[in-house]
Amino acid sequence: MPGAAGLTAGGAVLVPRGVVHTYWNPTAEASTYLLVMTRRIQSLINALHSLEQPDESTIATVFEEHASSYLGWP
Repeated sequence: MPGAAGLTAGGAVLVPRGVVHTYWNPTAEASTYLLVMTRRIQSLINALHSLEQPDESTIATVFEEHASSYLGWP
């Protein structure tokens, strides 16, 4: 999301519905974040975390089953 790079402690980012996004911490320092989501997205995340074989095809299927689009990994 433009403008989110370099976010400092106490900062926030709001990602509107339909905006492609991801999160990562590019430093060796620990980070903490609060993620607020709908029940459908929570169900998607839970399904992804429970995959035994998280290959591209299986991941794409899980996204489809949760009315979401998997765009691949950068």
